[in-house]
Amino acid sequence: MFERHRASPAGRLIESPLRFNRRSVIASAERIFLDFPRGAAIFSLNVGTENRMELKPGKILISEREITDRVESLSREINAAYGSRPVTIVGVLDGCIVFLVDLVKRLTMPLEIVLVRVETYGNAMRPQKEPIITDSLARVAGRNVLIVDDIYDTGKTLAAVVQAAGAASARETRTCVLLEKKRPHDREVAIDFLGLTVPDEFVVGYGLDYAGKYRNLPYVAALEGFDKGPTIA
Repeated sequence: MFERHRASPAGRLIESPLRFNRRSVIASAERIFLDFPRGAAIFSLNVGTENRMELKPGKILISEREITDRVESLSREINAAYGSRPVTIVGVLDGCIVFLVDLVKRLTMPLEIVLVRVETYGNAMRPQKEPIITDSLARVAGRNVLIVDDIYDTGKTLAAVVQAAGAASARETRTCVLLEKKRPHDREVAIDFLGLTVPDEFVVGYGLDYAGKYRNLPYVAALEGFDKGPTIA
């Protein structure tokens, strides 16, 4: 709830009963509103501690063994497709890291790796903005490019990187993603090498995160629960 107070003539906050740690709330409010204009109405927020819940990994959707087996077979598909032709791997940070490391160890053609960062999610569970590629792809000009990403979700990120590789004059561009969500994609992108599919849920593990957490899980799990943090009652 909002609790209304008025500033005293001296600009100090008039103390009135509060539900929570009275001293710390008053001290904080006084620091903020010490010089508040005389007579102005000010408000304090009643921040509840109840209903604080946490998002955390839940049901395992893809086991560590399933991932290992699929990365192994995926690498064989890629090796067969390229033979001895050199390839430039474009890894999409940060989610691709674990998958990329496991994959390239199994590739036999000459290759080099270019890493690009694409900003879309922040700490949200759905992309919050159009993808912004923060790194140059100038090095891929005239080369056979294989874009490696963690997940094909809306398709916006992958589409942006494919377009950027084309704009940089890549000779050929193919795509490889670990996971595809079973959902309509905002941008349709041809996936040349697909690992596995997952339901239309927010997933974490094996490089995929929520707010920077859970990348180190060796499996892929659905994110379950509720966000932990203060609520405004």
